[in-house]
Amino acid sequence: MPQRRDAAIVGIHEYPLRVAPGVSSLQIKAASAATALEDAGLRWSDVDAVYDTGGDQNIGGLGIAEYFGFKPRVIDTTYVGGSSFEFQANHALAMIAAGKCNVALISYGSTAHSDRRAIGTAGATGVGPATFINNMEDPWGLTLIGNYAMVKSRHMFQYGTTNEQFAHISVATRHHAMRNPEAVRAMTDLEFVGVRDLTVNDVLESRLIAAYLPRYNRQGTGRRRYVYVKLTLNEPFPRLAVVRVPKGPRGAAHKGLAMTSDCTPRYVQAHPETGGRQAVAEAWRNITAVGATPLAVTDNMNFGNPQKPEIMGQFAGAIMGMAEACKALDFPVVSGNVSLYNETEGRPILPTPTIGAVGVVQDVSHAVGSRITQAGLAIVLLGETVGWLGQSLYLRELEGREEGAPPPVDLLVERRNGDFVRGEIVGRRIAACHDLSDGGLLVGLAEMCLAGGTGVTVKLPEGIALPHAFLYGEDQGRYLVATDDGGALLAAAGEAGVPAVQLGYSGGPDLTVEGLLAMPLSELRLAHEAWLPTYMNSAA
Repeated sequence: MPQRRDAAIVGIHEYPLRVAPGVSSLQIKAASAATALEDAGLRWSDVDAVYDTGGDQNIGGLGIAEYFGFKPRVIDTTYVGGSSFEFQANHALAMIAAGKCNVALISYGSTAHSDRRAIGTAGATGVGPATFINNMEDPWGLTLIGNYAMVKSRHMFQYGTTNEQFAHISVATRHHAMRNPEAVRAMTDLEFVGVRDLTVNDVLESRLIAAYLPRYNRQGTGRRRYVYVKLTLNEPFPRLAVVRVPKGPRGAAHKGLAMTSDCTPRYVQAHPETGGRQAVAEAWRNITAVGATPLAVTDNMNFGNPQKPEIMGQFAGAIMGMAEACKALDFPVVSGNVSLYNETEGRPILPTPTIGAVGVVQDVSHAVGSRITQAGLAIVLLGETVGWLGQSLYLRELEGREEGAPPPVDLLVERRNGDFVRGEIVGRRIAACHDLSDGGLLVGLAEMCLAGGTGVTVKLPEGIALPHAFLYGEDQGRYLVATDDGGALLAAAGEAGVPAVQLGYSGGPDLTVEGLLAMPLSELRLAHEAWLPTYMNSAA
């Protein structure tokens, strides 16, 4: 039985160059269209419908029609990204079957690769080469990845689609692409990582799926409505960003920039000078904990009405503490801004002198994250622990009390301990490192285990009278590290005058503190990751 065909694809052409500087998307489409028409034995005058996507004069299909001087009866500019032509082919089929047109030209052109626009940084404009304006503004707009993420999340929310089902689409798409030599060449030219067939697990375990989009970009079902994203694309450095700098012309090792921002407003409210000092010190520790050398800071001073003496007192005290820390840590302030009068119905925000900091990693391959990824590593605590609970999260969340002085910050100790840790990381003697702050030792240890999917078994040192203070105290100047040679690290710390104690070893599926608790990481992860979506979906 013969098949019924309402239309057929009779000519096709793909532009041969992946990088064509100085060539516009209109020129790309025109050259491809001319070749496709020639392939089909058709003339421009035969075309009576245009289905077009891609930027030229911001007038869609009229641009290519005007360029070649013909007048189509149908123009369709459906735009859903690089797959627009699939939609347009179906639209053209329907119009031909309905007798609205006879010959439809479907075109798509883009200069994104020639313009060196990275995927995910198209931002508000998203077209043309980077300029001194959009190079700074566009990264903060709605990214290409963000667009797709919201559509996907909406589908999951509305229809119950799963990540596994979406993964099958990626697998099928790649399978067909691998059968096309031109597609393989394009993926290679575009520097795809791993040009091969994919599996469902490949997709599910990719960073954008496993650690980013599915967790935190959902819409609320209660009264709260939200779209938000977890910004930890640069695992295994979840506490700050590490950006690789391209190799120089001589092939030098890849340098990296480490960036973070920090502030603990409850410390500043309790004692502004100590709080300001601590904000700088914690930013310095964050940079140090990956093996980077801290370079400079910028400050963002967020306070209430400075015409009120108590607010101006907070402001002045925080500045004094910050200045002292910056001098002691050789951490100069290079820029900053101020946001004042932040009040609602006469009630000020918590004083928040946020510190943004940057440091340099001489070779990013030597940087370490906080993930514990293997068994048998010694878990070592560096820095002195007295169990300071004043203004701690333990005191606030578990005891319902917000009182006491914040933990003191000894800047000489900060410098000594941090320089030692950085040297050990650069010397490749530390496998993972986490500076300790909010929540104390046990929270830091839990974050390291969850980040790497590996449990630990630790034991409190002898003579600890108050286990809760040791585990949850927020003493400053401390680091929790994992190393394959605990004895050597303890010896080196002793020579440097850095207090150090080995707590235990990594391994197993649980976070265990001998004699106190044993919690499966699966339960810990559920509690850790479910709280925010549950809160945002609540009807409160």
